[in-house]
Parts: sequence; structure tokens; C-alpha cells
Amino acid sequence: MCVSSLENVKLFNSNLDVIDEAFEYLINQSSKGEKGQFFTPRYVIDMCVKMLNPQEDEYMIDTAAGSSGFPVHTIFHVWRDILDDEGLQASHLFSLEEKPPRCKEYVEEKVFAIDFDEKAVRVARTLNLIAGDGQTNVLHLNTLDYELWDEITKQEEWDDIYHTGFRRLKKRRPKGNKDYREFQFDVLMANPPFAGDIKEPRMIARYELAKKPNGKQYNKIGRDILFIERNLDFLKPGGRMAIVLPQGRFNNSSDKNIREFIAERCRILAVVGLHGNTFKPHTGTKTSVLLVQKWNDDPNVGALCPRQDDYNIFFATMRKSGKDNSGEKIYVKKGDDSPELLLDKHKHWIVDHDLYNHEGLKEDGIAEAFIEFAKKEKLSFFEIPPANATPLFKGGRGGSFDALKYQGLMDRLEVAEVKFSEVDLGDRFDAEYFWKDSLAIEETLKKRNAIPFKQLGTFVASAFYPAATQYYEFGDTPFIRCVDCINYPLITHDQDDLFEKLPYSFVEESKGINLLKQGDMIITKVGSPCYASLVQDHNIVALSRTVLGIKEIKNIDPYYLLTFLRCNYGFSQLYRARELTIQYQLTLARVKKIRIYSHFK
Repeated sequence: MCVSSLENVKLFNSNLDVIDEAFEYLINQSSKGEKGQFFTPRYVIDMCVKMLNPQEDEYMIDTAAGSSGFPVHTIFHVWRDILDDEGLQASHLFSLEEKPPRCKEYVEEKVFAIDFDEKAVRVARTLNLIAGDGQTNVLHLNTLDYELWDEITKQEEWDDIYHTGFRRLKKRRPKGNKDYREFQFDVLMANPPFAGDIKEPRMIARYELAKKPNGKQYNKIGRDILFIERNLDFLKPGGRMAIVLPQGRFNNSSDKNIREFIAERCRILAVVGLHGNTFKPHTGTKTSVLLVQKWNDDPNVGALCPRQDDYNIFFATMRKSGKDNSGEKIYVKKGDDSPELLLDKHKHWIVDHDLYNHEGLKEDGIAEAFIEFAKKEKLSFFEIPPANATPLFKGGRGGSFDALKYQGLMDRLEVAEVKFSEVDLGDRFDAEYFWKDSLAIEETLKKRNAIPFKQLGTFVASAFYPAATQYYEFGDTPFIRCVDCINYPLITHDQDDLFEKLPYSFVEESKGINLLKQGDMIITKVGSPCYASLVQDHNIVALSRTVLGIKEIKNIDPYYLLTFLRCNYGFSQLYRARELTIQYQLTLARVKKIRIYSHFK
């Protein structure tokens, strides 16, 4: 019955979404969620592949492979280049058709995948078989616990299945190395599990990122943090990596050492902020993709990436979500008013995102903008070979830099270039912090010579998060929520009938922590808008958990402060200071750093 239903469905082509979703269903949801294992959407994978541009002579690995999406799409990318180089055209049966021997040799020798979940590995190996390859080196190993590899690989049952691939993997170790700590890969792409901590002291002791500033090791550490260090050990000098990480690694002040660790070992190429819906319905956690290239001044050991004190970093934010809030994919329509959906050459619907141009049927996206950036910066993996050299592919590096095209993409997309010297690794490093509008306002302030500013924290006696409140629908004390701040810059007695009320008994029980008096300020804490309101003539106002309270404003006119925070300069700073994990929110620490200017020249 199953076969009769599927016999007319094309599975053997370069769009494997159908297969992905079938295997996503097969892998038990609860077992994946415990460790944050979620298959990466194909359009995110394709963006990373396009941006890192793997070549036929390069070795590639995914250290947390899941369904092996990154390796399979790397194979497709290189196969297309090989077919183009040999003057052949890929048909709609791209993954099934007979290909030149170079294609088979590339897959058997150059592409690797590792995952610690045996069921996921079986899925990956099957998926690779469907993709037209039965020889990809997909191995069942724990990437992080490499000390036990010798013990695992000696097991007869394991060896029967994975011997050939593991033998090839061992060849990628630096000459003379007998352990499995370091390898020599050119390209690494991965979406490591980001839920759960590693607590085993034996494993933690092997990692530099697991050490505190005083040299002692942590009792536990995030799994994804160890993957960052482990992945860098897999790369040869000049090797490049794309890794999906939770948003906190880019903007948590406590993760400063991680960002410094990366910057010391690599050139930071790009940060791409993915939409919050990207991994729904499995998780609403906000993620970003980090792209780096390992420093290398020696042309004899890898691709050149000479160490520099300062350089440009590419920041981009995904604005078209690709999925709705429930995790259902959003597809491109044939026209704005058309109910019909656009089809690609495989007769598949096209997901509506701005990560790249799908088969020339959409507008160019973030990947195309980065490619122009890479050519402008003369990055090794897009640099055009000298005229007297024999390039691997005819124009396979992407051609010359097109300044006009790049400027057009910069204008249309949420893309910006920022100098490394202008980035504070101890503060924020996410793409959303470097939105073009925010950078433009920063530049305006510089041009207008805004004279000395003071941080908001210097003008207030105290600022606080409201304590949890028991909600009541009756009482006599105004209860202010986020929506009230948006609607009412000034909180007055005239608006009493517009606010919910709490009984005074609650006011007494709260011991004042949720209370504001005349002249105090409220700032919205959650959601997209960030508005300030001033308590004009209330003696007591109770706050919900969706706002921040600022008490006893001093050395500045409260009405000026309110006006400044509501004007473009203040509002943009509040907006920029938001952090996105599950939802946008402000923190007290960032609100206190808002710069208040007294006047402008």
C-alpha cells in the first residue's frame, strides 16, 4: 500500500525536503529535544554551503551530522561544479543520474559526517543512499568524547559497519599524531545540539573553554560550547567553518571568553541572524550562524588567511521568516495577488526566505551579498586564481567583485559591514545589534558632534524588575502593563478608568518593590516596541512583569528624559538594546547603559 502511494512521487532529485520530513518523523521527538537535536532546514544548509563555497579538492566534515544535510548539500554543490566543468547538464533526476568518476571519487574520499546518535546515523546513511551515494563516510561516534574512540572502534560490530570510513578519517590527522584531538579539514559545517550540559569531569578536563579564568574547570558546561572548540580543532590552518549557535553565545556578557577564544584563533567572517521561527515547531529558541576562517600565514599548510589586527565583518539578519509562528512553511506566490504558489524546476514549492536566490526564481539574498563581500575582501575561497594558474573549475570561485550589485544588495537587505575594532566582544556580537538603522543613527550622532553624554544609570537611584504579581480584577491601585506604556507616555489620575486595579492589600504585601510614585518612570521590557512612560501625578502605581521600574530620577528633568527616550535617538537605543532568545526583551543592565545627550552642536 505504501509503495503504490509513493510510486509516482519523485524522490531522487536535489530537493530532499520530503525525505527530511519523513525521517524527522521517524526520529523520536522527545529523544531529540533532550539534547537540542533538530534537523537544520534545507534553506539554512544551502545558505551555508553557498557562503563557504566548498571545492572538489577540499575535505569537508559535519561533526554533529543528524540527517547529514550539510554533507549531502555539499556533495550537490561540488557535483554541480564538476558537471559544469565537464560541460554536462544536471537533469531533474540530479541525484540518480550517472555522473563522471570525479563525482564518485569526491564523495568517497572528501566528505565525512559524525553523530553520537546511532539512529540518526542510520537515517543519515540511508539518506545518503537515496541521494545517490552509498559510500559517504558517516560514522557513529561521540565527537566530544574522542578519548574513547579507540575503545569504540575496536568493537567488532562497529568495525564491520564503519571500518572503511574511519580508516579514511584517520588519514586526516596531522602527520605524526596518534590521538584524535586534531584533524586537517578544509571545511566544517555543523548545527551541534545546544540543550543540556556536559558534566563528566574526564571530558571537561580536555577543553580550554571549560576552564575558569583562575584555571580551575567548571563542574558543567554547555554542549555547544565544547563543540565550538572541538570543531576548531578539526580545521587545518586556513580552514573555514559555519556553525549554528543559540543567540546567547552572541550577546551574553558571561560568554565573552568564548567570543575572545574564537577571535584569537580565527578571522570572523560573518554572523547571520536566523529568524526566531526557523526551528519551529520543535523549538522557538533564537539562533544565528557564525562563519569563521582559521588564521594562517603559511601557504604551504592551507588556504591563506593572514592574521590581521582589524578587518571587516559581514552582519546580516534574516527578515523573511520562511515559517509562520506555528512552524508551518511559508511559500513564495507567483504574484502578490495570486493564490498560486511558485514552483521550481523539480515542481516543488519554494520556501519564502531571503537567505539566497533559489534557482534564479527569487531575488538575490544574504548568501549572494556575502559572496560579493568575500570577493571584495579577497577571501581565499572566492579569490580568483592568477591568470597563469589552472583553476580547479572554470570560474568556480565566483568571478570578479561587482560593486554595483553589492551596493544594491546592501541597500535592500538587512546587511552591514562592521570593523572588528568597532565590536565589543564583551557586550554584543549578534547581527541584530548591527542593523543598518542603528548604525546610521550612531553615525549621525558622530557627525553632529553630540557633546558629552551620560548613561541613564547615572540619573536614577534604583531600577528594578517587578516581582511576580497575583493578578486581580478589582482594587484601587492602578496596575500598569506593557500595553499601557505604549499608549500613555504620561500616567495620570485622568486615566484611572483605563487601567486594571490591584487591591491595596497587595500593595502592602509587596513591600513596595512593585510600586512607583510621582516622577518615577516605566519602560517596556518585552515585545518589539520599547517605550518609556512617566508617572505624572499618581502617588502609587503597581507594575506588571512586562515592564521595568525606574525610581527617583535625579540631576535631570524627568520630562526631558521622557522626551529623549521617546525621540529617535533614545528610542533607537532602547530598540537596539533588546535581546532575542525566545522573545525580544530588555535587561536592566542594558537600559542603564542607554546614552542620554543633553544637547547637540
